[in-house]
Amino acid sequence: SPMTSGTSENLESVWGTSGSNVYTVGTNGTILHYNGSSWSPMDSGTTRNLNGIWGASANLIFVVGEQGKIRYCYDSVNWYPMNSNTYSELRAVWGTSETDAYAVGDGGDIVHYEGGTTWILMTECPVSDDLKTVHYTSADNVYAAGDNGALVHFDGSEWQQVNLKSSDDINAMRMFSATEIFIPENKGIICQFNGDTNNHSS
Repeated sequence: SPMTSGTSENLESVWGTSGSNVYTVGTNGTILHYNGSSWSPMDSGTTRNLNGIWGASANLIFVVGEQGKIRYCYDSVNWYPMNSNTYSELRAVWGTSETDAYAVGDGGDIVHYEGGTTWILMTECPVSDDLKTVHYTSADNVYAAGDNGALVHFDGSEWQQVNLKSSDDINAMRMFSATEIFIPENKGIICQFNGDTNNHSS
């Protein structure tokens, strides 16, 4: 059912911990919070477009966007800047804990969070395509994907390109385990990837 958001900005991503604690982000620095009854705007501290949001908990939430902008919130009120070590547009963010998260973006840029207020730029990504999504279940099994069928895997020590046998742009991905990964593509195609870089079904 439709809800009143209080904004006409494009909204790009949503994350929350419960039906009474939901955040969404969008263009021109938009961040909205839902408390179970209504949406209210939050001051993001930037007018840049925001594309992705993920939180380790209600007390540590990350937002990523244009020009490498990353903001984090730990007090449910204020958003603080972080050093991403890139000016590329960041498209998505995902993690497993308060000291382990990845953000991906244009030109194959991948940054890793290990705690503190600075992200580490990973320079060995084997593709230069824009990356739109990242997901993983463990520190040695990370996948990122994006334009032109780009799919890369991190085994804990290095990134390697995976042949998805498709050149369609990839905008989303979900992992349930190391051998159960779903990737929606164009024209109604859904790839079910089993973790074997030489085999997948669609």
